[in-house]
Amino acid sequence: MTTISRAFQSDKLLIYQVPSKINATLLALTAFKSDPGIHMSTFLEKVESFKSITLANEGISFHSCSDYQTLVTKLKLDELLDNAKKNIKSRFKGFSEVPMSCLCAFDLGKLPTDYENYMATYGNQHIKDLVSHYKSELPALAADGGCVNEWPQLKVIH
Repeated sequence: MTTISRAFQSDKLLIYQVPSKINATLLALTAFKSDPGIHMSTFLEKVESFKSITLANEGISFHSCSDYQTLVTKLKLDELLDNAKKNIKSRFKGFSEVPMSCLCAFDLGKLPTDYENYMATYGNQHIKDLVSHYKSELPALAADGGCVNEWPQLKVIH
């Protein structure tokens, strides 16, 4: 959570870029199950000095933690990481729901270069979903097909 929080605080992200940061964090947590990363690697190098330590209330001893997978098992890191991922997905689930999910249409990096086959329809459904979502608050968006009719022009201006 700290990593994702720092990313959101320090990066100048546009809303449509947030889901990729979330996905990168989820991937990093998954990778942590098999790759300890620099901090855990340093800990494992020094684990000899912790051999006599037992974690309070858990009964977890560092005896015979000579490799990362043994430590993962003893500390129940798989369960911890899975719970962290569930927490992140739950906290940021709004990005996969309308209207937030529709904002990816404005990601210029995803605009197709094949104008005739893909650009003609790119983002159309997202714009329709946005208009539908906000039509009661902003009726002018839907009036006479407003946004939907202007969307093709916006795509080619980029």
